[in-house]
Amino acid sequence: MGYFNRRFTILLFWAFFAALGTAGPSQARAASPVVYVALWSDVATVLELSDFADRQLRGRLQSLVGVAEVTLLGERRPALLVRFDPQRIAAYGLRQQDVEEALSRQSPKASSIRRENDLVEFVYSSLDQVPPQEKISQITVAHPQGHPLRLLDVAVVELGAEKEKTIVTYQGKRVVALGLVKKWWANTPAVLLGLRETMPTLRPLLPPGMSIEATFGSYLKIENAD
Repeated sequence: MGYFNRRFTILLFWAFFAALGTAGPSQARAASPVVYVALWSDVATVLELSDFADRQLRGRLQSLVGVAEVTLLGERRPALLVRFDPQRIAAYGLRQQDVEEALSRQSPKASSIRRENDLVEFVYSSLDQVPPQEKISQITVAHPQGHPLRLLDVAVVELGAEKEKTIVTYQGKRVVALGLVKKWWANTPAVLLGLRETMPTLRPLLPPGMSIEATFGSYLKIENAD
């Protein structure tokens, strides 16, 4: 508990001097997080960390007085990975675009779609939104010569994660970071005090093996994923 209090004292110290330079609404609207909550685990995957951060922590942090929004950094979202077989598609007299359009019409709407040659990622916001891959594989995508052609006849469907964009580490650990962006009228030290009061209520929510800690962005190492 002593370490916890000392760490927030340091955060408040720096936040106080940062707040002295805040001129008003126009400057504060830059929308950069004033503090981060780093989440990591020795057993959970980045995908599981991302899902927990989004579903269990984001809303609670965003409800703090003075917080405008909470951003996620270093997260990975779940995705259905569809790897098409160009030769089989061509053998049925079809184009990959035809199959993709038929699949999009009959599957749950994805948050985003990324294409890379024969691989298409259908990205979803959370794990519970991802449709079962077995069900997707059975979707009829065309009727060549009057016979139903299922997706599994021309592609392989797997549950995975979207391609990594950024990798965030904190004290040498891979983390998912939640950034608290304050409202233009909010006082930074007050936001930090609210976070200090909330942190003890978040720890009991953590699954075994997960840890969280408040920190500033300067302590996070952010790299573009190759």
